[in-house]
Amino acid sequence: MPKTKASLLVIAATAITVATLFLLPFTPKTAVRTAVVEQGELICSTLMEGIVTYADEQPLIALQAGRVGRVHVRQGQTVHAGDLLISMDTSVQEQELAAVNRLLYEQETAVSAFGQAGEAALSATQTALQARTRQAELRAAIASAQIRADADGVVGALYVSEGAVTGEASLLGTVHGTGLRVVAAGRAEELGNVAPGAAAMVTSAEGKVLGAAMLEQAGAPQADSATGQAMQQLSFTPANGDAWTGADAGDRVVVELVCEALQEQALVPISAVDSRDRVWFVEEGNATPIEIDLSLRNDQYVAVPQKWAGKRIILLPETAALYPGCPVREARTR
Repeated sequence: MPKTKASLLVIAATAITVATLFLLPFTPKTAVRTAVVEQGELICSTLMEGIVTYADEQPLIALQAGRVGRVHVRQGQTVHAGDLLISMDTSVQEQELAAVNRLLYEQETAVSAFGQAGEAALSATQTALQARTRQAELRAAIASAQIRADADGVVGALYVSEGAVTGEASLLGTVHGTGLRVVAAGRAEELGNVAPGAAAMVTSAEGKVLGAAMLEQAGAPQADSATGQAMQQLSFTPANGDAWTGADAGDRVVVELVCEALQEQALVPISAVDSRDRVWFVEEGNATPIEIDLSLRNDQYVAVPQKWAGKRIILLPETAALYPGCPVREARTR
């Protein structure tokens, strides 16, 4: 009889267990989209606003105050190195130079007549030396008043006309080359590892790709008066000597500069990172969140530890009601 009771108890317990398993609510698996952590190159870049300018621009500066005597060129005219562009009025200096030349001639003649001895000869010699000094000063002043082209180019702008009065160091006009460059500025902290020769892509304000570019030079960081951030000015030229189709001086553009290219990285799509900077891995059918470092990333991918390569992750985790240990299944694609 005891054996019979024990058997009945075992049967009853088994039945209760089976019934409980069937009657307890079943936990459904959350349907998710997944991807595999792949290996590849991570290209880190930064976007900057820039403006198209001429590659070689020569400012035409008045080295002395005075009146513009003659403008020898017109806007848009092609000029060559050494061509005379603008002449300042040097009539006063020319008159004085003529008088100095006459005086110098007279004193040199007197020295020849008096010989090398005597007070008269000494006085004439001293006067001649002073005249030669003044003659050199006047000739230099007249020459500096002639504004010439430093290199071949095109007259870009003329800010004065004949007869205009200008101050010392006034900008009279510009001469530019036919090539273009882009001048842009970015945060110095993002550009610390960027060296001349770095690759970039130039896009118009409307989103049209203008062409590849190369970093030519970078200026010294300067504090922005509005934000206080250290900004660095950069200059870009077309890569491989190609022209930027459709670009004109004065156009505003966007420059995407490659700051760093990291080889053989384990890459996770940005779409797999949730709002708390976590990536959800799928392990034995369950979701496990792991916080990641977003310092190495671009607009598409973020680099993660190499040991994660080949693991499966959940895409768009924010769209699913996930929790640590949540059972998941691959969503069917229509």
